[in-house]
Amino acid sequence: MPAKTELAVSKVIKANLYQTFRQVNCLRANASWSPWQNVKNISYSGPECGAGATMTWDDDMDGGKQVITESKPFEKIKTTLDFGDQGKANAAILFDEKDEGVKVTWNFSSDAAYPLGRWMSILFIKPMIKKSYKKGLNKLDSALNHMAEERHKIKYEEVKPQPLLSISGSADMESMSEVIPNLFMKLGTYMGENKIQPLGSPVTIWKSWSDSISEMTVGFPVNEKVEGKGEIKVIQSYGGKVLSIIHKGAYADQHKTWQLLMDNIKKMGLEAAGSPWEVYLTDPQTEKDTSKWLTKMYQPVK
Repeated sequence: MPAKTELAVSKVIKANLYQTFRQVNCLRANASWSPWQNVKNISYSGPECGAGATMTWDDDMDGGKQVITESKPFEKIKTTLDFGDQGKANAAILFDEKDEGVKVTWNFSSDAAYPLGRWMSILFIKPMIKKSYKKGLNKLDSALNHMAEERHKIKYEEVKPQPLLSISGSADMESMSEVIPNLFMKLGTYMGENKIQPLGSPVTIWKSWSDSISEMTVGFPVNEKVEGKGEIKVIQSYGGKVLSIIHKGAYADQHKTWQLLMDNIKKMGLEAAGSPWEVYLTDPQTEKDTSKWLTKMYQPVK
């Protein structure tokens, strides 16, 4: 009989990688999908999410304690489990992004004492945990799919670089609403004179941001044959890993969405790795209702 109780249960969760990882990485969110029904008097300590996050509980046995010991964003989360007199165990949840969702694999490992512990493991403990793990992953899938629609949806994704016909400028907070439209107007005039067709929505890259002077580069995606002139240049946009978020509403409220995005970068244990940018998905000239404007925001991460 094996000296360890080991098992692994997998399920493809129909949600994006970011949402799935966060639901597991933040222990307070576990209540929405945990398979354990007899747990009570739950308390939390340490960080809200990631390594060091700790949960303790009481149950019909002696209660227990779970601690996240390792959290590698969007790849794996490892935990230790302490069940008091019932023993200790290690668990890990692995994440693998697929076309149809995220494959989540839940592993469990604990020592099985000889001889009675090994019999108990084979006959009772392993089947019970496997059943619970399956139930937990099914509840996780359901929780993510039936979660109320949020105004802000954050995604972890990879973007490809592309040529941008661009022009740069700077502005203080008071002149921002005039400077950026004027920059786009110069680009539009140049594109019209040279019969250049944009290949996507307009973009603003924030080179620096402050309450005094902010620097930005605005542009349009174009094909590789397009050339600039003078202050109008063709640059290559960022390619690589990002966290992105959709802002719905007026441009004046975007700072709240940017703050939400930056806060979640910290919670996931990631680092900002370059200039953020935003893509304007709604044309203000054709849609006058600012509550319907959509802006997608991107922050490169590592």
